[in-house]
Amino acid sequence: MAAPLADRQELRIKNGGAVKGILVNGARPKVVGPLSYIGCSGRACRTRDVTLFLTRDAPLPEITWQRTYYGAGSAADRIIAARPDTAQPVHSGDQRILIRAVKLGSP
Repeated sequence: MAAPLADRQELRIKNGGAVKGILVNGARPKVVGPLSYIGCSGRACRTRDVTLFLTRDAPLPEITWQRTYYGAGSAADRIIAARPDTAQPVHSGDQRILIRAVKLGSP
């Protein structure tokens, strides 16, 4: 997973019962129960090598890859300029979130 400008990266996994293990940047975290989520925040998480080890005959999991970028981005410049000078962020402020399905298949 590479998102050089992202502030957060997440894999959301549906039907993760086939995942019997994972490898993230060479580390092998323990998987307890069906895997449903892998997430990481911060600049160190902008590039992650993720390997999933799957049970041979089980159905493939459905995976979505979500990247979160803090700030509204240049496309929202007019909206930001229209805000009053006293405007304050609520909760975590402006964010852009990109979500894409990850296709798994046989080699």
